Amino acid sequence: MLMAAKAKKPVCLHAGGVALCEMGVHMSIFDYIGISGTHKDRFFEYSGALHEHFPRPCTIKNGHFVAPLGPGLDADLLQSSVDKYIYPSGPYWSKDDETVKYKPFKGIMCANFTPINNDGSVNLT
Repeated sequence: MLMAAKAKKPVCLHAGGVALCEMGVHMSIFDYIGISGTHKDRFFEYSGALHEHFPRPCTIKNGHFVAPLGPGLDADLLQSSVDKYIYPSGPYWSKDDETVKYKPFKGIMCANFTPINNDGSVNLT
């Protein structure tokens, strides 16, 4: 944001991930109060997914994010969500039915989403 202000360039905060909207509100406030002093050419991406996993999800009113009322980044996950989705022991991963969108696999994944086994071999099955 500081470089954008120096170069007089617009800013669009990225918020397309888990808790990025919740945390990004603070950056937007910092930009307004401490850097730009304006809303002109300031944008903030909104992702409407996964907010149900936070005790204080971000809110939007009249097309604008609402400033949080409490301290912190509001990125704390609900314990019920952690318990349900913790991998591999959470109940979400132990289901053996069609409601599970992503089946667990052994090994790790590289950036191109090819399953890589712990020994470095590729598993294409």
